Amino acid sequence: MFRSLNTGSESSLEKMVQNRNAFLNGEKSIEGENNELGTTALANLVAPALPTTPSDTMSFITQCEAASKIATNYIRLYGKKSVKGLHALKFARCVVGAALDTCVEIADAVRAVGNTVGSGPEIEENRLKKDTIMTINGFRKNKLWRNICELDADCVAAAKQKAIENDDFPTMNSALTIKRNSKPKEPRLEKYPCHGVFSDVVLPKGIKFDETWNATSLFANIGLGCYMLKDLNINVAVCNELIKERAQILRELSPAGSDVITGSITDDNIYKQIVAAHKTKNCRIVLMSCPCQSFSQAGKQNINRKDSVLIMKGIQFLKDINDYNDVFVCENVEGFLGACPNEIKNHGYKSIHDYIKGETGQLGYITNIDYLDAACYGTGEQRERSIVLGIKKELVQKILGTTEITDSNVWKFPKPDEFKVSEEVCLLGIPSIEAGEHRMDVNRLHYALDLEPEIIDALKNMPAGQKSTVVINPTTKEKVEIKRAHGDRPAPTITGESGHFGAPANYFPAGRIRTDGTQSDARYRTPYEILVLMGMPRDFELPEKIKIRDGKGNLWCKSGPVPDVPTAKQPGDIVVTDDEFRTMLGEHFCPTVLNRCFAQLIHQIQHKDF
Repeated sequence: MFRSLNTGSESSLEKMVQNRNAFLNGEKSIEGENNELGTTALANLVAPALPTTPSDTMSFITQCEAASKIATNYIRLYGKKSVKGLHALKFARCVVGAALDTCVEIADAVRAVGNTVGSGPEIEENRLKKDTIMTINGFRKNKLWRNICELDADCVAAAKQKAIENDDFPTMNSALTIKRNSKPKEPRLEKYPCHGVFSDVVLPKGIKFDETWNATSLFANIGLGCYMLKDLNINVAVCNELIKERAQILRELSPAGSDVITGSITDDNIYKQIVAAHKTKNCRIVLMSCPCQSFSQAGKQNINRKDSVLIMKGIQFLKDINDYNDVFVCENVEGFLGACPNEIKNHGYKSIHDYIKGETGQLGYITNIDYLDAACYGTGEQRERSIVLGIKKELVQKILGTTEITDSNVWKFPKPDEFKVSEEVCLLGIPSIEAGEHRMDVNRLHYALDLEPEIIDALKNMPAGQKSTVVINPTTKEKVEIKRAHGDRPAPTITGESGHFGAPANYFPAGRIRTDGTQSDARYRTPYEILVLMGMPRDFELPEKIKIRDGKGNLWCKSGPVPDVPTAKQPGDIVVTDDEFRTMLGEHFCPTVLNRCFAQLIHQIQHKDF
């Protein structure tokens, strides 16, 4: 990759270096131009050294960008038609072309890894390979990382040609614009208009079923969304999760005796196991939270991805256990209900909303569909989600003692709280820590990742809600954008990128004002804070056998961070990286929302309020 970088119709970078030296020595240009530039004008047009190792790549690209900016100033000063301006233009074309070609070779290497979109063991392995390629080349997970992975030889070649036609030089943005405009754009998913029925009753504390109801959880992640259902006398007896590491954690967090079935629900053998377990365990509840990547505003909303129609497998499951089931809950992001993948369109429906309502209606369910914001139900996080509550007509008839029921006899949504909980109030009492610190006495997940000194300094002097661009490497001029969150309002939606630069949410917590005027807590949110914000109990402890590995190769145990060596692990330990664990947390279903919904159902059953 690093020995020769050909920039197409322009001179190679090596030839450009020779050109510059020829000018500086007062010789005739290799391109055949007279030396009218002089040494002063060319003094700052320094050609970056070609990268010889992957670790040089980021520096090379950054230096190319800086050199092109200097050339741009010469072009503006002398004009494109002058000898000086023309030479500066050719210099910029060559330098930027070399940088773009380097980026394309990296992008090609990433693409050669295979598919990294979706979920599953193979996808997770491919993601790890992709991350390794990008990391050894010096890139962080930010906008530049994503842009480079999107580049290809065709769009770069087209950008170079268009630059020549326009008497200009190519840029990464011009190449990406060409590529993006060549694709048919998918319309952004609109929020489907819903008219759900909400209760006006303030639910009492301590409400629970008189007898235990068993439940099956599909697409269970690590089970945090269902963790508190036991308080309502609901036992999650059957769980299914695709990814092995998540299923291992799920098994540790699930009630004793639960069947945790690992594998894809699209695999016939796995599917049959889930159906059989639901029946054997006498489950009456189905919980499904399908993957949201196809519908999330944080993604590209490609509604025809393979995993976009997993809801159809969930509905098929309801059909196959129909005689055994009474209620179901379906949860996803806001864009979920209004989407209409081709496979659902082929069944005659105009949206997933209509598909769920129509198909479950044929199974005898009355559905209530709308959007709930977790911040309205006691959490410290602004997280709005599509929610479908379904209850069998037969169950409602039995409760009311009559067959005279209609679709208005619904399982209602719980009444929203009058006030939202701010992040500051939600985290009240949790000790302040700084980047690189930890408080094992509070919770072993209350640790803060290290940050660059430049970012820490910026955060210490950044009021809540303020954005800033920080140069984190004076040599390469690498920049990152950061933003302090507001402490006086719920935290923005927490995503799986809560430990990355360029995450789509304001992942830095609001600080507390010190006596010297600076802000405390110049860091990412800790995993423990994320758990508290999403509604998990403050005394929640991750089992000791589940160990988190940070970027320094340490394992976070109850005693604190220890080197990741064989003696630090016990047989049966489950080790995941901090990045992987934050991804699991970012895909959560807030447990307080689910509990409130079921508490509302219990209240309606006990008071015959349908």
